[in-house]
Amino acid sequence: MISYPVPDKVNPPDHFMDVIAGQIKPEQKGMVPVQGTNIMEIGDCLPATPDELVGMWENLKRISGERGFQDNLYTEPVCTLVVDPDRATAGMMAQIWLFTKQCTRQQSRELLFIGLDLGLLLIGGLFLGITFNDHKYFRYQPPLPAMVYDQCPGALADICKIPLREMIPLIGSMWGLVMALTGSIASLRLFGAVKTVYYRDRARGSSALAFFLGRSLAHLPNILMWPFAFLIVYFPLASPQGAYGSYYFVLLSMQFAASSWGYLVSIVVPEKLSYLAAVVVMLAQMMFSGANPTLPMINVTMSWAAWVPNLVFLRWSQEALYVTEVYPATIADPSAKPRIENTMSTIHNYGLDDFWFCIFATIAIGVVLRTFACLALTFMNRDKQAQI
Repeated sequence: MISYPVPDKVNPPDHFMDVIAGQIKPEQKGMVPVQGTNIMEIGDCLPATPDELVGMWENLKRISGERGFQDNLYTEPVCTLVVDPDRATAGMMAQIWLFTKQCTRQQSRELLFIGLDLGLLLIGGLFLGITFNDHKYFRYQPPLPAMVYDQCPGALADICKIPLREMIPLIGSMWGLVMALTGSIASLRLFGAVKTVYYRDRARGSSALAFFLGRSLAHLPNILMWPFAFLIVYFPLASPQGAYGSYYFVLLSMQFAASSWGYLVSIVVPEKLSYLAAVVVMLAQMMFSGANPTLPMINVTMSWAAWVPNLVFLRWSQEALYVTEVYPATIADPSAKPRIENTMSTIHNYGLDDFWFCIFATIAIGVVLRTFACLALTFMNRDKQAQI
């Protein structure tokens, strides 16, 4: 470009966008217009407006001579190389770093969208916090002692053994719906909106793995912020029984897996259908989350699909949330722990000591989904990756 050299290992189109936005200062010497004429000469460069840049570019095209404008881009000493034919491709780690910086810069220009993502989580936390703030109806109460339910006659014995109040599956479903939809839809932009840029970079020798890892790393701060945005409103309103840190890890693992689905959907599905596809995928997984129907009910009524919940991240996050909610009751009344464990196992097929297993299972599903997303990015549309 005219007196605006492309820095080493910087994507030329990104640099061009920064130039026309007025964020890059020109070199001291370059092609500048002679005052009052259409003639270009070597001189001191001053910051130019976007309109002036267009005029300078057109003037340079006009005076390039019979050799042709494109030839002069590579031979004229006062012009910067747009793409160096002899450049060396950066190594894997360097490419990951460059793609991370590129994505971070792009996200810095999309603060409105990032704010909308956080705003949706704040609104979700607000509404759910208001809905579940009445402890009279939504606070967990363990089952009755054995000395009580043993006196229940016949068929009532099983009913007497269930918790007196258990709204955790409903709370978990609402949490899962909010976090899964916001996490997956907000992540569609990371790859779905830059496919053309990716094809161009791949045609020039960049690594698909570096592109995927670099953008994923740049997206991690967003994923880390999302649970805070939800809990900062929900926690004071609902005052749940569990520890704040435990809720954060549950939501963080949910958002990690949900964003992984967003990556995969945005790569595999056309951009115009990706939002609808993400919503359908999340709603379909809600059916096998284990909240309602419960896991034992799925085993009985849909025995052919008994294995499906193990592949659904919401199933594991639901159990982690349930454990977080009931664990304080076992601390407050140790004698109730056997009763709580029994009902958890019988009604939900949950384990009181499985919190961290569920967190790691949710994250593992997210890692597998990201692996599939990276493979899809690498092997889908190979013709487009070679043409641009």
